[in-house]
Amino acid sequence: GANFGLYTAHAALYAGPEGHVFGFEPGPGAFAILQSNMARNGLEAGSTVVRAAVGAVDGRSRFRLAADSAFSGLRDTGRSKTVGHIDVDVIALDRFAPLAGRAADLIKIDTEGGEAGVLAGAHELLARSPEVIVMFEFSYKNLDDGARALLIAELEQLQSAGLAMFGRD
Repeated sequence: GANFGLYTAHAALYAGPEGHVFGFEPGPGAFAILQSNMARNGLEAGSTVVRAAVGAVDGRSRFRLAADSAFSGLRDTGRSKTVGHIDVDVIALDRFAPLAGRAADLIKIDTEGGEAGVLAGAHELLARSPEVIVMFEFSYKNLDDGARALLIAELEQLQSAGLAMFGRD
């Protein structure tokens, strides 16, 4: 998710008037700060913020609110106490109308273990974005065996489709 907008704001500044940035954040508190930060910095014209999670398919899902909001997400990572749940919209990037027919330059993913779902829902976007950089943060602490296997399978599929991979420990 975009959280409070650090990367979203930087991307909007970098994109300038010719580009457009989309930031997705399902958490209500973080989303309010994201909206405020984009407005306060005059970045609303070059950006769209959406209160939704990103995943493999469009729909609705239960979103876990954690005491430390950085660990909130569609999955329980066990890294912060659950303080509540809300239902949120989930958007697959391939079905997100404002991206239809567009290529992406950068996709930044930070979904607390949901990275495989984001990638699975973006195959068409990635295919039409030959110069795209996909940057994602993940921690093995956020991935159980099943989530780890899904992520590895998605990465292998994207690599076999021609996406270059670079890693860092």
